[in-house]
Amino acid sequence: MPNNIAYHQQVGDRSELAVYEDRSADSIRLVEYHEMAWLCHSSSMGVLNEFRWLSKFGPVFGIHGKNVQIISEPCQFYKTLNSLALESEKRIVLAALYLGTGALEQNLVQNIRSAIQNEPHSLQLTVLLDCTRASRGADVSSRTMLTPLIGEFGPRVQVALYHSPRLRGLLRWLLPQKWNEIVGLQHIKVYVFDNNVLLSGANLSDQYFEKRQDRYFLFRDSPELADYYTNLVKSIGRVSFRLDASNQLSFTNDQDVHPYLHSLGKFVSYSKQLLAEFTEPNDSFDTAGPYDTHVYPLVQMSQLQVGNDLIVTTRLLESFTEGSRVKLATGYFNLIPEYEELITNGRAAYDILTAHPKANSFYEAPGAMYYIPAMYTLLLKMFFTKSAPARSRVKLWEYERKHWTFHGKGLWYYAPGQLRPNLTMIGSPNFGFRSAGRDLESQVVIVTENEDLRNRLEAEQGNIFEPANKVSKQTFEEKERSVPMWLHIVTKFCRSLF
Repeated sequence: MPNNIAYHQQVGDRSELAVYEDRSADSIRLVEYHEMAWLCHSSSMGVLNEFRWLSKFGPVFGIHGKNVQIISEPCQFYKTLNSLALESEKRIVLAALYLGTGALEQNLVQNIRSAIQNEPHSLQLTVLLDCTRASRGADVSSRTMLTPLIGEFGPRVQVALYHSPRLRGLLRWLLPQKWNEIVGLQHIKVYVFDNNVLLSGANLSDQYFEKRQDRYFLFRDSPELADYYTNLVKSIGRVSFRLDASNQLSFTNDQDVHPYLHSLGKFVSYSKQLLAEFTEPNDSFDTAGPYDTHVYPLVQMSQLQVGNDLIVTTRLLESFTEGSRVKLATGYFNLIPEYEELITNGRAAYDILTAHPKANSFYEAPGAMYYIPAMYTLLLKMFFTKSAPARSRVKLWEYERKHWTFHGKGLWYYAPGQLRPNLTMIGSPNFGFRSAGRDLESQVVIVTENEDLRNRLEAEQGNIFEPANKVSKQTFEEKERSVPMWLHIVTKFCRSLF
C-alpha cells in the first residue's frame, strides 16, 4: 500500500476513502481509479437510499455536492453576504432574529441599496425579523436601519416583523424589552440571493461577523431550494407585522387575524393552514436524477402547530446504529428530555460540544442575565451525571477560544467504519426547549455521496472542535463553576424558557 496517495480501505462491509497529500500525476490517476472502483462498489447509491425515509416528513431537493460551499469563519460569512448582495439581480431574501446597527451592518445595508439601484426594474428585497428584538432601541434599531430603503424603493422592499402569538394580554404589557423575548421568537437564519441560499445559525450583527463561531453553508445555483426558502419567508411574513417608511407597524391579511388582539386559536389555525405546505413531501422528486447530494429542509414552529424538525431529529437519533459516530454542537446546552434519552440509551458514540462559560454570549452580562452562563453550566452538569453510565460512548466538550464566543449548532454523522461524515444538519435550532417549543426554526439535513464534500465536512467539524476541552468531573469542581443554590430552583421551573 503506497504512502501519500488517496486509496479506499475496506472496513467491514463499507469502503472508506483515506486521503493523503501527494499531488503527483500518478497519484491523481490512482485516486481516480479507486474512486471509480468505489462508484462501482456503491452503484446502488447506498447512503442516499439509506436516508430516503426522510422524504416522508417533508420535501427533498437534489443538488450537486460541488455546489455546496462551507464557510468557516465569521469574517468570510460577512464578506460572502456583501458580495452576494452586490451580485444579485432578481431577489434578496433575509431572515434573521435581528439586524445590528453598527458600521458593518450599515455597510451591508448600503451594498443592498446599491444592488437595488443597479437593478431598478427587477430586484426585490424581502426581510423577515423578530418584532421584539428588531424593536429594541428607541432611536436606532433594526427597524430604523431598514426604513430608508422602504422610503426610497417603495413596494420593492418588504420588511416583515414576526410577533409571537403567545406574547399577549398582561404578559405583553408586563414583560420589559429583552425579557419579552423568552415567550417566543423568529429564529430562522436564511439568506437568499437569486438562486443562492446561505443557511446559518448566525444573525446579521457585527459580533457574528467578527469573533462569534457559527456554521455557514452556501448552496450555489440551487433554484428549488431558493424558491422553498423564499416562499417560506414570505408566508411567515403574511402572519407578521409590516414595517413602513415612517417606522410604523401594521397588520393586515385576508382573514382579519392578529397575533395578540384577536383569538389565539384563530391566529394559530390560520398560520397552520398557511405554513403546513412547507412540511409536506414533494412526491415529484426524481430519485434517479443526476445528484450526489440530497437536501431535506426542516422547520419547527410549535406555537403555530407546524413542524417536522422535532420528529425528524428524533427519528435520526433513533436510527444511528452501533459503531456509528455523531458529533453534535449547540451554543446553548439545554437538550430536551427526548434527545437526552436517545443519546444516553442509544448505540452510537457521541461527542457533544457546547460553549465554555467564557464563550457564552451572556458572560459577564449586566443584571440577572449575569447568571445565565451558570445556568447552562448547571444543565451541562445534570446531563454529565445522567450520561455517566454511557461515558465510554458519550463525551462532552466545551469550546474555549480567547475573546471568541460560540454559537455553532448542528451535527455530523459518521456511518460505522467511516472516517468522514455522510450526513450533517445545519441551521438555527439548538436541540433545546426553545427550538422544540417556542421559536420559529429551520435547518436542513444534507446527505451526500460526494467525496469532496465529505472531506470538507470533516474539515469543518475539525475546525469547530479544535478549540474544545473535554468535560470531566473536575470541570464542575472549579471555583468559577460554582452555581448558587437559588439558581438550582429557578432552573427547575424556568428551563423551558432557555
